[in-house]
Amino acid sequence: MNLGEILFYSEDTKSLSRYIQSLFDLEAVLDDDVIRIKQPDVTFSIKNRQLQSSKEVESNMVLDFHVASMDELSNFLEKIQFYYYRLKDEFKVEPDVPEIVQSGNVYFCEISDPDGRVWRFSYRDLQ
Repeated sequence: MNLGEILFYSEDTKSLSRYIQSLFDLEAVLDDDVIRIKQPDVTFSIKNRQLQSSKEVESNMVLDFHVASMDELSNFLEKIQFYYYRLKDEFKVEPDVPEIVQSGNVYFCEISDPDGRVWRFSYRDLQ
């Protein structure tokens, strides 16, 4: 089974699109009323928040991306830090700069997107 698409409802589709593009070094395409950001394994789709979409439910969501190595995790952390630095003047509240945290044999960093969803990038050391 492969994951095909993750659909996000957002109050600020442009900010969320820019956020995802920065993390994954991808380009966005406007397809009718949906912004699509495609990579080989998954498509991130972004639509304006509709009444049927509950912000509270979305904000409680955690997206966990597993990476293959500590180097890859460190690269994501650098992208996140650069994203925060580049857009620091646009934040209403200065965000906490994430760090890599260890829990047992799992290393991870977490950040929140413009709509409050948590994005976790994790590496599991199996040695």
